[in-house]
Amino acid sequence: MTGQTVEDTAIADWFNSRLIINPAYISQDENRLFEVLTVLELMQALEPGLKGLIVKKNGEIRPDISFSEGKLCFNRIPIDKLSTGFVSIIKIFQEIIAGYGGWGGLHGETDLKNMDGVVFIDEIESHLHPKWQYRFIPLLKKFFPNTTFYIATHSPTIVSTTDEGEAYELIRKGNDVTAKRLGNPREWYLVDVFSQGFHVDFDEMEETESEAPSLADMLRNFSEMVKDYTIRKDDGLKQKIEALYQKILPSLPKDDPRRRSLDSLKGLVR
Repeated sequence: MTGQTVEDTAIADWFNSRLIINPAYISQDENRLFEVLTVLELMQALEPGLKGLIVKKNGEIRPDISFSEGKLCFNRIPIDKLSTGFVSIIKIFQEIIAGYGGWGGLHGETDLKNMDGVVFIDEIESHLHPKWQYRFIPLLKKFFPNTTFYIATHSPTIVSTTDEGEAYELIRKGNDVTAKRLGNPREWYLVDVFSQGFHVDFDEMEETESEAPSLADMLRNFSEMVKDYTIRKDDGLKQKIEALYQKILPSLPKDDPRRRSLDSLKGLVR
Protein backbone atom coordinates (compact mmCIF):
# COMPACT_ATOMS: atom_id res chain seq x y z
CA MET A 1 0.00 0.00 0.00
CA THR A 2 1.17 3.53 -0.73
CA GLY A 3 -0.42 5.11 2.31
CA GLN A 4 -2.08 7.75 0.16
CA THR A 5 -5.58 8.82 1.11
CA VAL A 6 -8.34 9.88 -1.25
CA GLU A 7 -7.59 13.48 -0.25
CA ASP A 8 -3.88 13.07 -1.09
CA THR A 9 -4.80 11.65 -4.49
CA ALA A 10 -7.27 14.46 -5.23
CA ILE A 11 -4.66 17.10 -4.41
CA ALA A 12 -2.00 15.35 -6.51
CA ASP A 13 -4.41 15.06 -9.45
CA TRP A 14 -5.18 18.79 -9.24
CA PHE A 15 -1.48 19.69 -9.38
CA ASN A 16 -0.84 17.11 -12.11
CA SER A 17 -3.55 18.51 -14.35
CA ARG A 18 -1.95 21.96 -14.20
CA LEU A 19 1.73 21.06 -14.39
CA ILE A 20 2.26 17.96 -16.49
CA ILE A 21 0.39 19.13 -19.60
CA ASN A 22 2.80 20.56 -22.16
CA PRO A 23 2.00 24.29 -22.43
CA ALA A 24 2.83 24.14 -26.13
CA TYR A 25 -0.41 22.24 -26.69
CA ILE A 26 -2.80 24.54 -24.83
CA SER A 27 -3.88 28.10 -25.46
CA GLN A 28 -2.63 30.84 -23.16
CA ASP A 29 -6.05 31.43 -21.58
CA GLU A 30 -6.24 27.73 -20.62
CA ASN A 31 -2.86 27.69 -18.90
CA ARG A 32 -3.60 27.22 -15.20
CA LEU A 33 -0.02 27.43 -13.90
CA PHE A 34 -0.85 30.64 -12.02
CA GLU A 35 -3.29 28.65 -9.86
CA VAL A 36 -0.47 26.38 -8.66
CA LEU A 37 1.79 29.36 -8.00
CA THR A 38 -0.92 31.05 -5.92
CA VAL A 39 -1.37 27.94 -3.75
CA LEU A 40 2.39 27.66 -3.22
CA GLU A 41 2.60 31.36 -2.40
CA LEU A 42 -0.05 30.89 0.28
CA MET A 43 1.76 27.87 1.71
CA GLN A 44 5.04 29.76 1.96
CA ALA A 45 3.33 32.75 3.57
CA LEU A 46 1.73 30.54 6.23
CA GLU A 47 4.93 28.62 6.92
CA PRO A 48 8.05 30.73 6.20
CA GLY A 49 10.20 27.62 6.69
CA LEU A 50 8.92 26.32 3.35
CA LYS A 51 11.54 27.75 1.04
CA GLY A 52 12.08 27.11 -2.62
CA LEU A 53 8.58 26.07 -3.63
CA ILE A 54 8.62 28.92 -6.16
CA VAL A 55 11.78 29.64 -8.18
CA LYS A 56 12.81 31.81 -11.10
CA LYS A 57 14.25 29.92 -14.10
CA ASN A 58 15.24 31.55 -17.38
CA GLY A 59 13.34 34.67 -16.41
CA GLU A 60 10.14 32.74 -15.63
CA ILE A 61 8.52 32.11 -12.26
CA ARG A 62 8.05 28.36 -11.87
CA PRO A 63 6.89 25.99 -9.12
CA ASP A 64 9.69 23.82 -7.77
CA ILE A 65 7.70 20.73 -6.84
CA SER A 66 8.27 17.27 -8.23
CA PHE A 67 6.70 13.92 -8.94
CA SER A 68 8.57 10.83 -7.76
CA GLU A 69 7.31 7.29 -8.33
CA GLY A 70 3.91 8.71 -9.16
CA LYS A 71 3.73 10.79 -5.98
CA LEU A 72 3.52 14.56 -5.63
CA CYS A 73 6.46 15.89 -3.58
CA PHE A 74 6.95 19.19 -1.76
CA ASN A 75 10.60 19.89 -0.88
CA ARG A 76 11.24 16.31 -2.06
CA ILE A 77 8.83 14.93 0.56
CA PRO A 78 5.98 12.77 -0.87
CA ILE A 79 2.54 14.10 -0.01
CA ASP A 80 1.59 10.86 1.79
CA LYS A 81 4.54 11.41 4.17
CA LEU A 82 3.43 14.91 5.15
CA SER A 83 1.53 15.54 8.37
CA THR A 84 -2.27 15.50 8.30
CA GLY A 85 -2.27 19.17 9.26
CA PHE A 86 0.01 20.11 6.38
CA VAL A 87 -2.18 18.24 3.89
CA SER A 88 -5.25 19.96 5.36
CA ILE A 89 -3.64 23.34 4.71
CA ILE A 90 -2.83 22.45 1.11
CA LYS A 91 -6.39 21.20 0.62
CA ILE A 92 -8.00 24.39 1.94
CA PHE A 93 -5.81 26.62 -0.23
CA GLN A 94 -6.24 24.36 -3.25
CA GLU A 95 -10.04 24.32 -2.98
CA ILE A 96 -10.25 28.11 -2.67
CA ILE A 97 -8.01 28.62 -5.69
CA ALA A 98 -9.72 25.85 -7.68
CA GLY A 99 -13.10 27.49 -7.09
CA TYR A 100 -11.87 30.94 -8.02
CA GLY A 101 -9.87 29.56 -10.93
CA GLY A 102 -12.90 27.78 -12.37
CA TRP A 103 -15.02 30.91 -12.18
CA GLY A 104 -12.25 33.27 -13.23
CA GLY A 105 -11.42 31.06 -16.20
CA LEU A 106 -14.74 32.01 -17.76
CA HIS A 107 -13.59 35.63 -17.83
CA GLY A 108 -9.86 35.20 -18.39
CA GLU A 109 -9.14 36.33 -14.82
CA THR A 110 -5.71 35.41 -13.44
CA ASP A 111 -5.55 37.67 -10.37
CA LEU A 112 -7.40 35.24 -8.13
CA LYS A 113 -6.41 36.92 -4.89
CA ASN A 114 -8.44 40.05 -5.65
CA MET A 115 -11.60 38.38 -6.92
CA ASP A 116 -14.89 39.04 -5.15
CA GLY A 117 -16.26 35.97 -3.45
CA VAL A 118 -17.70 34.17 -0.45
CA VAL A 119 -15.95 31.16 1.10
CA PHE A 120 -17.29 28.81 3.77
CA ILE A 121 -14.85 26.75 5.86
CA ASP A 122 -15.98 24.30 8.54
CA GLU A 123 -13.74 23.32 11.47
CA ILE A 124 -10.77 25.20 10.05
CA GLU A 125 -8.57 24.15 12.97
CA SER A 126 -8.76 20.40 12.29
CA HIS A 127 -5.26 18.86 12.58
CA LEU A 128 -3.59 22.30 12.57
CA HIS A 129 -0.73 23.19 14.89
CA PRO A 130 -1.64 26.20 17.12
CA LYS A 131 1.05 28.22 15.32
CA TRP A 132 -0.75 27.76 12.00
CA GLN A 133 -4.14 28.38 13.60
CA TYR A 134 -2.86 31.72 14.85
CA ARG A 135 -1.63 32.76 11.38
CA PHE A 136 -4.47 31.40 9.28
CA ILE A 137 -7.21 34.04 9.42
CA PRO A 138 -4.86 37.05 9.14
CA LEU A 139 -3.30 35.38 6.09
CA LEU A 140 -6.65 34.74 4.40
CA LYS A 141 -7.72 38.34 5.02
CA LYS A 142 -4.46 39.71 3.63
CA PHE A 143 -4.37 37.51 0.51
CA PHE A 144 -8.08 37.70 -0.31
CA PRO A 145 -9.13 41.27 0.60
CA ASN A 146 -12.33 41.07 -1.45
CA THR A 147 -13.47 37.71 -0.10
CA THR A 148 -15.94 37.28 2.75
CA PHE A 149 -15.07 34.22 4.85
CA TYR A 150 -17.59 32.37 7.01
CA ILE A 151 -15.57 30.09 9.27
CA ALA A 152 -16.88 27.67 11.89
CA THR A 153 -14.45 26.81 14.68
CA HIS A 154 -14.16 25.41 18.19
CA SER A 155 -10.62 26.76 18.57
CA PRO A 156 -9.99 29.59 21.05
CA THR A 157 -6.75 30.27 19.15
CA ILE A 158 -8.67 30.91 15.93
CA VAL A 159 -11.19 33.13 17.71
CA SER A 160 -8.39 35.15 19.34
CA THR A 161 -7.13 36.25 15.91
CA THR A 162 -10.39 37.94 14.91
CA ASP A 163 -10.91 41.68 14.97
CA GLU A 164 -13.81 43.55 16.53
CA GLY A 165 -17.16 42.59 15.07
CA GLU A 166 -15.85 39.51 13.24
CA ALA A 167 -16.51 36.72 15.76
CA TYR A 168 -19.96 35.45 16.66
CA GLU A 169 -21.19 32.75 18.99
CA LEU A 170 -24.02 30.65 17.57
CA ILE A 171 -26.60 29.92 20.25
CA ARG A 172 -29.25 27.25 19.79
CA LYS A 173 -32.53 27.44 21.66
CA GLY A 174 -34.93 24.73 20.61
CA ASN A 175 -35.22 24.93 16.83
CA ASP A 176 -33.87 28.48 16.66
CA VAL A 177 -30.23 29.51 16.20
CA THR A 178 -29.17 33.07 16.97
CA ALA A 179 -25.81 34.82 16.61
CA LYS A 180 -24.22 36.79 19.43
CA ARG A 181 -21.35 39.14 18.61
CA LEU A 182 -18.31 38.49 20.81
CA GLY A 183 -16.73 41.93 20.73
CA ASN A 184 -12.99 42.19 20.10
CA PRO A 185 -11.30 38.85 20.96
CA ARG A 186 -7.93 40.04 19.66
CA GLU A 187 -7.73 42.36 22.68
CA TRP A 188 -8.65 39.64 25.17
CA TYR A 189 -6.49 37.33 27.23
CA LEU A 190 -6.80 33.73 26.07
CA VAL A 191 -8.61 32.82 29.29
CA ASP A 192 -11.24 35.43 28.36
CA VAL A 193 -11.68 33.81 24.94
CA PHE A 194 -12.36 30.48 26.66
CA SER A 195 -14.80 32.16 29.04
CA GLN A 196 -16.66 34.50 26.67
CA GLY A 197 -16.63 32.38 23.52
CA PHE A 198 -16.84 28.86 24.91
CA HIS A 199 -18.24 29.28 28.45
CA VAL A 200 -15.30 27.54 30.11
CA ASP A 201 -15.12 28.48 33.81
CA PHE A 202 -11.58 27.76 34.99
CA ASP A 203 -12.37 28.82 38.56
CA GLU A 204 -15.17 26.27 38.72
CA MET A 205 -12.91 23.60 37.22
CA GLU A 206 -10.20 24.30 39.80
CA GLU A 207 -12.75 24.03 42.61
CA THR A 208 -13.99 20.71 41.22
CA GLU A 209 -10.46 19.37 40.87
CA SER A 210 -9.58 20.43 44.42
CA GLU A 211 -12.65 18.58 45.69
CA ALA A 212 -11.72 15.38 43.83
CA PRO A 213 -9.88 12.74 45.91
CA SER A 214 -6.17 12.29 45.24
CA LEU A 215 -4.77 9.04 43.85
CA ALA A 216 -3.26 8.24 47.24
CA ASP A 217 -6.66 8.74 48.90
CA MET A 218 -8.35 6.49 46.35
CA LEU A 219 -5.75 3.73 46.81
CA ARG A 220 -6.11 3.94 50.58
CA ASN A 221 -9.88 3.82 50.29
CA PHE A 222 -9.67 0.87 47.89
CA SER A 223 -7.50 -1.09 50.33
CA GLU A 224 -9.91 -0.43 53.19
CA MET A 225 -12.92 -1.42 51.08
CA VAL A 226 -11.27 -4.71 50.05
CA LYS A 227 -10.35 -5.44 53.66
CA ASP A 228 -13.95 -4.78 54.66
CA TYR A 229 -15.21 -7.02 51.84
CA THR A 230 -13.11 -9.99 53.00
CA ILE A 231 -14.91 -9.77 56.34
CA ARG A 232 -18.43 -9.32 54.99
CA LYS A 233 -19.23 -10.48 51.48
CA ASP A 234 -21.54 -7.64 50.48
CA ASP A 235 -22.58 -7.36 46.80
CA GLY A 236 -23.15 -3.62 47.08
CA LEU A 237 -19.64 -3.13 48.44
CA LYS A 238 -18.29 -5.35 45.65
CA GLN A 239 -19.84 -3.06 43.04
CA LYS A 240 -18.30 0.00 44.72
CA ILE A 241 -14.89 -1.70 44.72
CA GLU A 242 -15.20 -2.44 41.00
CA ALA A 243 -16.22 1.15 40.24
CA LEU A 244 -13.29 2.55 42.24
CA TYR A 245 -10.92 0.10 40.54
CA GLN A 246 -11.98 1.35 37.10
CA LYS A 247 -11.57 4.95 38.27
CA ILE A 248 -8.02 4.34 39.51
CA LEU A 249 -6.78 2.33 36.49
CA PRO A 250 -6.18 5.25 34.06
CA SER A 251 -3.80 6.83 36.59
CA LEU A 252 -1.55 3.77 37.00
CA PRO A 253 0.66 2.43 34.16
CA LYS A 254 0.98 -1.35 34.03
CA ASP A 255 4.62 -1.22 35.15
CA ASP A 256 3.80 0.89 38.21
CA PRO A 257 4.36 -1.13 41.45
CA ARG A 258 1.14 0.35 42.81
CA ARG A 259 -0.71 -1.18 39.87
CA ARG A 260 0.51 -4.64 40.84
CA SER A 261 -0.61 -4.05 44.44
CA LEU A 262 -3.96 -2.80 43.19
CA ASP A 263 -4.48 -5.90 41.04
CA SER A 264 -3.46 -8.17 43.91
CA LEU A 265 -6.08 -6.59 46.15
CA LYS A 266 -8.63 -6.80 43.35
CA GLY A 267 -7.96 -10.53 43.17
CA LEU A 268 -9.32 -10.92 46.69
CA VAL A 269 -12.73 -9.69 45.60
CA ARG A 270 -14.55 -12.76 44.29
